[in-house]
Amino acid sequence: MNTHDIVLQHLADVVTEFSPLTFPNDVTDETRLDEFWLDSIAFVTLLSNLEEVLGFIPQAVVQGKFPQTIGELVAMYTAIES
Repeated sequence: MNTHDIVLQHLADVVTEFSPLTFPNDVTDETRLDEFWLDSIAFVTLLSNLEEVLGFIPQAVVQGKFPQTIGELVAMYTAIES
C-alpha cells in the first residue's frame, strides 16, 4: 500500500469513528477535509494513527500549517519520500 492509500484509509477510519457523515467512495485529492466535519480531536487522532504507520508527523503540521484538502495532506507525507 502506498502513502496515498494509507492516508486515505486512515482518513476513512477516522471519519467513520468521529463524523456523522459516511466516507464517500468518490473522494479526490481536491476534496476538502472540512467536508468531513472532523473536530480537532478527530484530526489529532488521524495524525497519531498516521504517525504510528508512517513514522512521523509532517513538520508543516507541527508548525501549525494545516492541510485544506486530501491532496495537501498526502503531499505533506510524500514530500519526505521525495
